[in-house]
Amino acid sequence: MSNKLLIWGIIIILLVWQPWVSPPVNQEEVRIIELSQCENLYFFEQVECMRDYIEPYYNYTIRDDTPKSFSNVMVNGGDCYDWSHLWKGIANDMGLKAEVTYIYGEDFGHAYVTIWNKELTGYCITSGLILKCIGLGS
Repeated sequence: MSNKLLIWGIIIILLVWQPWVSPPVNQEEVRIIELSQCENLYFFEQVECMRDYIEPYYNYTIRDDTPKSFSNVMVNGGDCYDWSHLWKGIANDMGLKAEVTYIYGEDFGHAYVTIWNKELTGYCITSGLILKCIGLGS
């Protein structure tokens, strides 16, 4: 049983691992978009657009796991807890279903978000700026 948990833990870490330090962002090279540009797109394009909206502000900074405002995270950065809640808020504002998942080990934890399309035929797992999207076709 413990081997299965270890294997699943390694798989999850490989899927959602993010570096502890974010590379510096050159604001002159960043294409800043408006979140309204993400509306009325095909689901996977919509989630990629949301990532493009977040990316110029993304700054992985370890902080207390307490609720923070959208602008606070965008200005001061945050860790996986903060960015997961920001992702969830943006997805919900776009009319999408989103849930934050927490994984805790002995010495660390991680949070990530799963976002579903309106028809529940596809979803994306987001961790920081990493996206893994899956379509559930028939």
